[in-house]
Amino acid sequence: MVKILVLLLSVLPTIILADSQYTNSNKVYLSVDGTGANITVDQNGNRNRVYGIDDRWAEINGTNNTVNIKQTGRNLIRLEQIGNNNTVITDQVNVGSSNQNIQKISAQGNNISVTAQQNNYGGTNIHSLEAMAVGNGHTITVDQRGEGAHSATINLTNAGGSSNIMLNQLGNTGASYSITQSCANLSGCSVSVIQGQ
Repeated sequence: MVKILVLLLSVLPTIILADSQYTNSNKVYLSVDGTGANITVDQNGNRNRVYGIDDRWAEINGTNNTVNIKQTGRNLIRLEQIGNNNTVITDQVNVGSSNQNIQKISAQGNNISVTAQQNNYGGTNIHSLEAMAVGNGHTITVDQRGEGAHSATINLTNAGGSSNIMLNQLGNTGASYSITQSCANLSGCSVSVIQGQ
């Protein structure tokens, strides 16, 4: 049984949310508790935000859950996922100048996959990402592209299974990163970082 709370409504395990491109502020309050949920959020506007009620983190609890968030505009994601065999896919795109892509993702459990993209078209923008995972069998892939500053902070704590980090920061301006990886099985852990144009 899956319980999903989105905009204070309980819905079926598979949901799709879309916000109008004509509003100035698109907010999605997300809370999921259960197994096998497939959540898709698609936001297009000036201020796109996905987080929890009362300005907390959005919460995804359970196993075999997939969250797919796409934002176009000025974007913010704060997401916490607890459980095993869960997947998070995010795609943030800025159009124009003086916008930001901000992501904060926290995951606890085994066999977690996080794929995060931040991109911009036109103008100089800021990409900022913080990702943390605790458990075994993590894969975190981050792709930051376009003009403007790129920053990424990735922390993985692993008790024995594999752990893989892939970070791409591509563009003409400055990029910075901090990676902390605790791994009990060095042969099962890897880090790849590419910076430049």
